[in-house]
Amino acid sequence: MRAFVCLTLVWAAACLTYGYVCGSLSMSFASAIAAVSAVQCIVGAALNLRIGQSRHDNARAVGAGVLYVESTVLLTIVLLIAAFWSRWVAVVLLPLYVLFRMAALYVDERLSLRIARPADVPNAISDPGNNVVAVAAVAALIGLYLSLPALNAAAVGYVAYDRAIWIDAPFHASYLSAFAQALQTGAYLDIHGAGLPVQFYHFGVYAIPALVAALSGASALPMVQVLTAASAIGLLISLYELAKLYTARPAVAAFAAVMVLMIPDAGLFNFGHNVFGFHWLLSVACGSAAGVSIALCAFVLAVQGCRKQSVIYVFGAWALGFAVVLFKGQIFALIAVPLLLYPAVSWPGLALRTRCAVSGAMLVLVAATTWIASFDASLPLIRFDFSGTRSWLEAVGTTAPAWSVGIFDRIAALPAFFTGLSLLVVLVSILFNPWLALVLIAALVQWLNRVSFRFERTRWSKLLLLLTACYVVAVLGLAPDNRMATGGPLEIPLQGQVWGYACFALACALYFGELLMHHWGRTGLVAVCIGGFLSLLLVVPMTKSVQRTAQIPTATFADAPTATDVAWIRAHAPSCGYMLVADGDPLLVWQGAIERPAWVVDYALNPTQRIEVTARIVAAKGAHQDFEGWLRATNITLYIEPKSTKLPVAPSRFVRAPELETTSYRAWFIAPTPACAALNDPKKT
Repeated sequence: MRAFVCLTLVWAAACLTYGYVCGSLSMSFASAIAAVSAVQCIVGAALNLRIGQSRHDNARAVGAGVLYVESTVLLTIVLLIAAFWSRWVAVVLLPLYVLFRMAALYVDERLSLRIARPADVPNAISDPGNNVVAVAAVAALIGLYLSLPALNAAAVGYVAYDRAIWIDAPFHASYLSAFAQALQTGAYLDIHGAGLPVQFYHFGVYAIPALVAALSGASALPMVQVLTAASAIGLLISLYELAKLYTARPAVAAFAAVMVLMIPDAGLFNFGHNVFGFHWLLSVACGSAAGVSIALCAFVLAVQGCRKQSVIYVFGAWALGFAVVLFKGQIFALIAVPLLLYPAVSWPGLALRTRCAVSGAMLVLVAATTWIASFDASLPLIRFDFSGTRSWLEAVGTTAPAWSVGIFDRIAALPAFFTGLSLLVVLVSILFNPWLALVLIAALVQWLNRVSFRFERTRWSKLLLLLTACYVVAVLGLAPDNRMATGGPLEIPLQGQVWGYACFALACALYFGELLMHHWGRTGLVAVCIGGFLSLLLVVPMTKSVQRTAQIPTATFADAPTATDVAWIRAHAPSCGYMLVADGDPLLVWQGAIERPAWVVDYALNPTQRIEVTARIVAAKGAHQDFEGWLRATNITLYIEPKSTKLPVAPSRFVRAPELETTSYRAWFIAPTPACAALNDPKKT
């Protein structure tokens, strides 16, 4: 339990540091972080309680890292229920879950649901907790280093975003702000249109940062960068928890976890493909690290459940794996099949007929779930027919380095079978470098020295290699989502690449760690860690933004409001009602900055809009004789007309002067209706 508390303290110290860099640190912010940390410690302590004590307790206890991730997921689910359903249900859920979990573990212990005793089953390495805390501290420092330009830019505002922050930041800030307001009011308003049916999304990643924002009043845009930087902590903790199942040396497990994030991926080099970079995607998609960390912990429980033959552990692994949907749905689509099948394949003593029957039942369950999900237009259409190879190559070629464009064109012109084989080579060479190169070099050195290495455990984790292979097969086999319900036709393979990379990198890092420990001991591990960090310094200098490494043409934030204008509008605009931006706020720039519910948003990166959103867009652009009267009747109290610096100013739809006009926009305040004003009247509360 001490290690768990230390992990929480590392998270709190890291968030305070990140908040200071991005200009959000205040007494209220520090108090909010302290409150969230205290709640998480209470949740972790409750999860750590056991009914009765026995000599098997230590053998069956989960690691501090898994407990940390589990408590984070549980707290997130409680916040989701409070924001989307009922605060009372959320309050009752926590003790009920704790009691249910305690009872399940008690039954698992007393009724001996495992065949072998814990003493007869290989356990994870003995870890007093120091190593996982050290890994978390290193993760916090690496997260600070990689996120420093983005944190500094968040302190300045939109004017600095072009050089340091990816264009999705206002999108994430809008979700975070909406979640924070829902925690305060008890009603969630969809960011694509206030009052519209809530569109499913993996909201979970915003829950705890939104709670901090709701308690402290911190702005959502900087909180997104704090969230992104802090996600490295959970990622490395989870990597360590899985690594220590496949090595007898705690130092090797810690080394492997740290090196995954410390070694630069090929996308950071000039010869690499920036879009298919591990570090880049972790920096721009704030849910990626959280999704990977939870998925890794799910497999930790699955492995322990099979080794200890604990049905409860296996069910816990499936429950934690399903929770990935709340944080990163694309990663869940990649782990669902291997996570369900792993116990059937690895459970000791099962007959082949039983393994085949259970595996077949699990595959039928996956197929049925996928078929049911296909009827929801807001979800991607998942088909496994190996028809997406050319689409994948086209997506790669569009943003590929200049020297490789011709190669992709020639590959795409090959027959289908050879195109698939070429895609396999391209995927492996783009995504898994430089780990693949390091493995080849190590194998060559080992062959030249004619040395036979023997370790207490296998040099390679079969599970990690299997998970890597499953990801590669998914990329080759998944059809493009022609319905384009989410970000694009290749949403799952591209967004889920962090999962495949993390599994392969961890397997390679364990291999190198065993070699180093065998020949040079801890000194070798420390020396290589220092070398890895120096390589990161050379490839990613402190002034270089990882978020802007991808050379993809993106919209500029030059016409966005300044921090001063944002503060003035938030202070003087009517405190109730909705916001409407004349051009539809296509990148959610205004909603992310003002943090006011929008009546409608015409989001540019949505391939298709919902019918309800389209209807509102048409209504907002329609001809209204009394435009201001229509706005007031629609409960819109803030209207923004952006002005492009490259185009002449369009005639205004208002007959009066705006409350605020700059070279980039005009803003009007509309008097709220009596019903709207009453909501914010202190005499009514």
